[in-house]
Amino acid sequence: VALAAAGSGGSGGLRLLSYDADRGLKLWEAFERSGRLVASTILEQEESVTSGSQPSAHFRVAPQQGVACLLLRNTVYLITLPSAGPLGDDNQPTFGVPRKLVAPFPGASPVLAAASEGALWGFWTGPAREQLFRLDLQEQRKKEQDSR
Repeated sequence: VALAAAGSGGSGGLRLLSYDADRGLKLWEAFERSGRLVASTILEQEESVTSGSQPSAHFRVAPQQGVACLLLRNTVYLITLPSAGPLGDDNQPTFGVPRKLVAPFPGASPVLAAASEGALWGFWTGPAREQLFRLDLQEQRKKEQDSR
């Protein structure tokens, strides 16, 4: 289970990103005395997770970039956050399709991840090897737009 602040919401609240034991990824907008679910999706099952064994989960969020990364035991997901515009009944935001990042070398497991201006950084470790990995977010966004 993980929870992270994801910037300001379009209706004046604080956006919170959560991940739960059922693999549910949810974006909430929290106000002083209330909150509401803005968007939700289910992530694909992580291969090595057996029932009764839940992975630890950590978020790194870059609200100004509109992205977050979710770090699980053997997987890093790149998540495109819904826009922070005002909410209405006919304007329900959705997550972009969470993208499971490919390990930079065979047997690699993620240790740390961080989002910075225009990039997602990850530190991966494996048998007799460690590597710092950088994913250019602008290039990634361009590839996603070109594929549409």
